[in-house]
Amino acid sequence: MTWTLESILRRAREQSASDVHLVRGVAPAVRIGGDIQLLRGAPLDRAQLESIVEEVLDDKRRRILEEQWQLCFSRHWEGVGRCRHSIYYHAGCPEMAIRLCEIGSRCREVIGPERPMNYGGIYGEVKVAR
Repeated sequence: MTWTLESILRRAREQSASDVHLVRGVAPAVRIGGDIQLLRGAPLDRAQLESIVEEVLDDKRRRILEEQWQLCFSRHWEGVGRCRHSIYYHAGCPEMAIRLCEIGSRCREVIGPERPMNYGGIYGEVKVAR
């Protein structure tokens, strides 16, 4: 089986997973209700992980990953929703941890108006949404 990031994320969303972990030597892992479970399928190898990472990198992100050996960013996947991707290297091989966020964006009316908060005077007055 050839894994693609989109197919992994869709399966994770279908199973109501909160996180996906992609590491060498095991099938993609998902966190469901706090427990880690492996998806059915072949273990990921270095070439598959490199291919999966390439799926999400543009030139700017590739350059940052090459320079810093780690990268975090958000991306929206159609039918999956917004995901927070963390890419890092372990023993010279790329690995990923992905948080599945909301499927859609909440509008301002749902979030509510801004309200001032004071963090003990450290930052002054900061406005945050309710």
